[in-house]
Amino acid sequence: MNKPSIKGESIAFNLGRDFGAALSDRIPLLVIAFFLLIVAQLIKEGYHLKQENDLTI
Repeated sequence: MNKPSIKGESIAFNLGRDFGAALSDRIPLLVIAFFLLIVAQLIKEGYHLKQENDLTI
């Protein structure tokens, strides 16, 4: 984040570049984490559907 800014670049561009550099090695972990969150939500919904189904005749 201490890179010298090039004249003419906006603050938003520099901020985006710095975030990209900081997260570039963490992207695979973020993808895996989102996948696990989706799977967990599907399991939770399935559990609730099973409970509801068990209550019906």
